[in-house]
Amino acid sequence: MKIIIICALVIIGIFCSARPTVLSQNLRGTTGVTKPASGFAVVELFTSEGCSSCPSADELLASLASEKRDHVFLLSFHVDYWNRLGWKDRFSDAAFSRRQQQYAATLGLSSVYTPQAVINGRQEVLGSDRNKMEACIESSLNGAVSEPISLVATAGSSKSVNVSYGFGQTDDNILCITLVELAAQTKVMAGENAGRLLQHRQIVRDLQIIQPGASGQGQVIMHIPAGSEASGFEVIAFTQRRSNLQITGCSRALIR
Repeated sequence: MKIIIICALVIIGIFCSARPTVLSQNLRGTTGVTKPASGFAVVELFTSEGCSSCPSADELLASLASEKRDHVFLLSFHVDYWNRLGWKDRFSDAAFSRRQQQYAATLGLSSVYTPQAVINGRQEVLGSDRNKMEACIESSLNGAVSEPISLVATAGSSKSVNVSYGFGQTDDNILCITLVELAAQTKVMAGENAGRLLQHRQIVRDLQIIQPGASGQGQVIMHIPAGSEASGFEVIAFTQRRSNLQITGCSRALIR
């Protein structure tokens, strides 16, 4: 009888001593699963209304925009090199084409193409490839924390927007400030997308760049296009290394 009691006590002791270890392992596992993403993702889509492959990328960007994720910043840059092929994209700008060419040079690409997406200035993917796009976004969200940027956008007179900014200025840091139209549509009458009604989201209508050497705090004035209202726009600003175009921080502001 004594032997049985001793064995039972030993078994109970082993079980009790093991339980805290099991619980702590479960807690660590739970913490790993629920830990919020600390990084950010700036997605720049280079697109055109004149390109028949672009509407699917525009639709993917719209789908991502509908998720309204706090640390995901979406920008649609309409390039102008398709304009000569039958349809002039009203959102296009030669500056956006040059921006894409700069990425191609930095990322070691032999040419530019549409639709192309660049994430945080570090990775590029086919803009209509949902799986790769989402993988790059998730990777970025689990990456470096955004460098701080203060940003306030106030509606002024004559369709102007006063943007006050503040960021950590360095010899290699530039600040890109974009005026973004949240949504628009176009009935395309010629070119590869003739007859289609195209839906656009997060359209960059203005881009201003604060170069190294300027003050880390200041103000710029941006202008709402004719026929539009400030309520249909937001301002997104991000810091970027001039040397390799890698994005180091991002912030957004609604226009007040």
